[in-house]
Amino acid sequence: MGLVTPFGALEHRASNQRNQAQAAARPARVRFFLDVIGHGEGEARFENDQQLHFATFMLEEPLFTYGFAIIGGDMPIGTLPIASACVLRYHVNDREFYTGADIGVRVRAGTDQVALRFSLIFDGYALRSAYRVADIGEAGI
Repeated sequence: MGLVTPFGALEHRASNQRNQAQAAARPARVRFFLDVIGHGEGEARFENDQQLHFATFMLEEPLFTYGFAIIGGDMPIGTLPIASACVLRYHVNDREFYTGADIGVRVRAGTDQVALRFSLIFDGYALRSAYRVADIGEAGI
C-alpha cells in the first residue's frame, strides 16, 4: 500500500461525499411545453416513439399537473377553450424507476381556430436533482 498524501486523502473524502450526496433522494421537477393548434376541437396523443422522457429517474410516481395559455391574441367572450391533459401511462424501468410517460391532450373551443400552449409538469423525488424544461413541439387537433 502506497503513502497517501494529505491532499489525496482530502480529495478522496470529498469525492465520497459528492457520491453520497448524489445518491440521496431529492425533489425534482420536469416540465414540458406543447403547442396545440387546430380547428376548435380534437385530441392529440404522445405515445411510444413520441413519449415524454424525464431525463432523470423518479423514485415514485410523480405528481402530474398542467395548465395552458392562449397563444397569439384574444378569444371572443363565450369562446374560452375547455382543455385537459392526462397521463395515459407511465414508463417504468426494470429497477422500478419512473422514466417517462405517454400523454394525451384534448381541446374544445367555441371558435374555428384555437392555439394553446400547454405546460406539463411532473414533480417527484429522484436520485439526482433535475429541472428540465423541454419543448415537445406542436400538435394539430
